[in-house]
Amino acid sequence: MARMSDDVPRLLSNLIRYGTIAAVQIDPPRVRVRVGSLLTQPLPWCTGRAGTVSWWSSPSVGEQVVVFSPHGDLAAGFVLPALHADQAPPPNGATRSNTMLAFADGARLIYDPDRRALTASLPSGGTVSLTAPAGVSIDGNVRITGDLAIDGAAHAAGNVTSDGDVKAGAISLTHHPHEKVQPGSGISGKPLP
Repeated sequence: MARMSDDVPRLLSNLIRYGTIAAVQIDPPRVRVRVGSLLTQPLPWCTGRAGTVSWWSSPSVGEQVVVFSPHGDLAAGFVLPALHADQAPPPNGATRSNTMLAFADGARLIYDPDRRALTASLPSGGTVSLTAPAGVSIDGNVRITGDLAIDGAAHAAGNVTSDGDVKAGAISLTHHPHEKVQPGSGISGKPLP
């Protein structure tokens, strides 16, 4: 019977290893992983998609990952992010049924199928930009809390109501005088500003 090579147990133990991200580089996308006292060479990490559809989210230093090494060769390995750990628990608000994308600055994108609710929230000072050259269509009621500015024409197919005053230029709809007012059946002139 042939004697087992001393390398075989080491190669087998290297097939799947747990570690933490020690360094991240972007071009090309690689990470170095601390596995016990060992620091790997730069290794690629797995992502959801990397073809005609591409999903980008780089791992962060300290994130717990799994290193897979074909034939037990760590230098040929690749990294699968990520595992929740005591140092990196699930984000606040995570439930059994919701899906959440949580960012370090507090921004959250959450879908809760139990409530059929999609929520996006940004921290103070956050902005949203949407570019759609052919237009945006919203089917449903819209409520805006805050000021609304429109850089372009506006058209309403239905009635427009306001609890406050409406102004066209300097002319108030509710508080404006008319010029050339005559008694009887005369028609007044245009409103005065």
